[in-house]
Amino acid sequence: MRLSENQKIVGNLKQILKDYDYLEYDQARPNRDKGFEGLSVRVISDAERDVQVIVDICQKLKKTTGRNYFFSYGGSYTGTDNLEKVWSFFTLREIKHEKQSA
Repeated sequence: MRLSENQKIVGNLKQILKDYDYLEYDQARPNRDKGFEGLSVRVISDAERDVQVIVDICQKLKKTTGRNYFFSYGGSYTGTDNLEKVWSFFTLREIKHEKQSA
């Protein structure tokens, strides 16, 4: 049985995440939109983190798949927290360039 393209991309992301023991692919999140809307990752421990980690993962996935991605991130925080250090999830979405007709 051949893996779909989406399954291959998820597999690539899971392989990349092996280098980050405090992150895991969030299998439930993309399914709520009834489609392959994005790749969601969640923090599973209280590890110190930085947004640069998300940028690095995004670049590694681009290198592996040949596709461009953008990310969004978030989590629970107070006005005194630095969201760049306390995020608890992020989502990667493919940048799709569609040709526009004139």
